[in-house]
Amino acid sequence: MTPVAAGRLPSEVESLVLRHVANQETTLQAGLHQDGNLAFRAFSADPLVSIGVGTREL
Repeated sequence: MTPVAAGRLPSEVESLVLRHVANQETTLQAGLHQDGNLAFRAFSADPLVSIGVGTREL
Protein backbone atom coordinates (compact mmCIF):
# COMPACT_ATOMS: atom_id res chain seq x y z
CA MET A 1 0.00 0.00 0.00
CA THR A 2 1.19 3.48 -0.82
CA PRO A 3 -0.45 6.43 0.93
CA VAL A 4 -1.62 9.27 -1.25
CA ALA A 5 -1.52 12.83 0.01
CA ALA A 6 -4.48 14.79 -1.26
CA GLY A 7 -4.30 17.92 0.87
CA ARG A 8 -6.87 19.18 3.36
CA LEU A 9 -10.47 18.16 3.14
CA PRO A 10 -13.06 20.87 2.73
CA SER A 11 -14.26 21.90 6.20
CA GLU A 12 -17.78 20.57 5.51
CA VAL A 13 -16.38 17.12 4.74
CA GLU A 14 -13.72 17.19 7.44
CA SER A 15 -16.29 17.59 10.20
CA LEU A 16 -18.13 14.48 8.95
CA VAL A 17 -14.93 12.44 8.67
CA LEU A 18 -13.61 13.46 12.11
CA ARG A 19 -16.72 12.12 13.80
CA HIS A 20 -16.06 8.69 12.27
CA VAL A 21 -12.35 8.88 13.11
CA ALA A 22 -13.10 9.60 16.77
CA ASN A 23 -15.55 6.72 16.89
CA GLN A 24 -13.06 4.32 15.29
CA GLU A 25 -10.40 5.37 17.80
CA THR A 26 -12.86 4.68 20.63
CA THR A 27 -13.62 1.26 19.14
CA LEU A 28 -9.90 0.50 18.97
CA GLN A 29 -9.37 1.52 22.60
CA ALA A 30 -12.32 -0.64 23.65
CA GLY A 31 -10.74 -3.63 21.93
CA LEU A 32 -7.27 -3.00 23.30
CA HIS A 33 -8.61 -2.67 26.85
CA GLN A 34 -11.31 -5.35 26.42
CA ASP A 35 -13.84 -2.81 27.67
CA GLY A 36 -17.36 -3.88 26.71
CA ASN A 37 -18.94 -0.69 28.02
CA LEU A 38 -16.64 1.47 25.91
CA ALA A 39 -17.30 -0.74 22.88
CA PHE A 40 -21.05 -0.33 23.37
CA ARG A 41 -20.67 3.44 23.70
CA ALA A 42 -18.67 3.53 20.46
CA PHE A 43 -21.25 1.32 18.72
CA SER A 44 -24.19 3.41 19.87
CA ALA A 45 -22.41 6.68 19.00
CA ASP A 46 -21.87 5.60 15.40
CA PRO A 47 -23.92 7.87 13.15
CA LEU A 48 -24.99 4.87 11.06
CA VAL A 49 -26.48 3.07 14.07
CA SER A 50 -30.00 3.88 15.17
CA ILE A 51 -30.85 2.41 18.57
CA GLY A 52 -32.41 3.67 21.74
CA VAL A 53 -30.03 5.13 24.33
CA GLY A 54 -29.14 2.47 26.85
CA THR A 55 -30.34 -0.47 24.74
CA ARG A 56 -28.06 -3.40 25.63
CA GLU A 57 -30.04 -6.39 24.32
CA LEU A 58 -27.96 -6.50 21.17
